[in-house]
Amino acid sequence: GSPTCLDIGRYDNDEAGKRLNLTEHESYRVIFVDAASYEAEFIKSVV
Repeated sequence: GSPTCLDIGRYDNDEAGKRLNLTEHESYRVIFVDAASYEAEFIKSVV
């Protein structure tokens, strides 16, 4: 990270899943993909 750029990390808040957050320490690889229009109503998961 730098003063103007942070990495994306994961946070486990014990609510049956993990959340993405901004971090300077533990980066996490994120890949963005185009979702088909019929999938737009579903929430996508990060594993």
